[in-house]
Amino acid sequence: MKTDIFIDPSHSNWILGGIFREIYNQNATFFNKPRNISKIRSKHVVSTGILAFAALIKKNPIIFSSLTPLQNFTKILPHNSNLKFLWYTHSEVELTEEVLKLLNKTKIIFVHSLFEKEKLINSGVSSRIIPVIGAIQPEYFNDASVTGNKIAWIGTSAPRKKADLALKFSQLNPQINFKFFVKNWDESDLAKYSNSLRNVEFFPINSPLKSINFDGCSHHLILSEVEGGPMSLLETLAAGLIPISTRVGFVEELLCKLGYESQLLTNPFSFENILEKYIIEYPIEHRKKSALIVKDFTYKKLSDKIKKEVSESSKSQNLFYKKGTN
Repeated sequence: MKTDIFIDPSHSNWILGGIFREIYNQNATFFNKPRNISKIRSKHVVSTGILAFAALIKKNPIIFSSLTPLQNFTKILPHNSNLKFLWYTHSEVELTEEVLKLLNKTKIIFVHSLFEKEKLINSGVSSRIIPVIGAIQPEYFNDASVTGNKIAWIGTSAPRKKADLALKFSQLNPQINFKFFVKNWDESDLAKYSNSLRNVEFFPINSPLKSINFDGCSHHLILSEVEGGPMSLLETLAAGLIPISTRVGFVEELLCKLGYESQLLTNPFSFENILEKYIIEYPIEHRKKSALIVKDFTYKKLSDKIKKEVSESSKSQNLFYKKGTN
């Protein structure tokens, strides 16, 4: 019996889709290739139905890449008995009773941070919750990026990413140069405004980021209001950049572990706070040591961790059923 991986179609070409493709690639004999599970009213409904009923018949354990595919699967098969695991990044709203009931039907919830684990527990989630920070491809960061003094920003125009705030900061500080690594940027309302900023270069994210992409940069700026990760922080740390970040996702626990606690922004913060952190100096040895620690977060280790938890839970479940029939 193999474990199914169900993802939301919107995640296929973005971070979550990439994470689960790598989890599958590292243990292809244990996991099935990630497949899309959509809502009932969608162009994917036929393939979704086929996948859902096949999983039900085979009684495969299922990992859902986020809450959305779990909700969609349950709407199609409300009385399914599959062993369910959930990769949970974050929620921007208070959890409803319906969502809480659904979360409590999962065997294990994987989260990115202790902060998110505490939030779920305080909300009434009783399922087992396991923090797993995430992973990178360490081979993409064998060499540190060529250092400079530019500030990197990575993300989309989604409001929670606070791209507008980052652009405002760059506008008010023409003496600093920036590299913005963006996804679906031209479709946003910010595109026209941002093109007028002469100290900002824009690079569309069309492939995994590597050390070379951050050549000329010294810092990575994160001003997000909410984050599940952010995975991009692992990449920039591995490339040797110095972080400047709000206290979101796993940022605080990771930066404190790496000795970068002075780089944390506490809300409400000012642009002056960012500039203060921009001029703090860190020796090259500090940056190299941080990069080495972060490069240990490999997809192999992440995949093996999830495989181990799913395998042990499945064995326990089978023993429970066997005892129940005796």
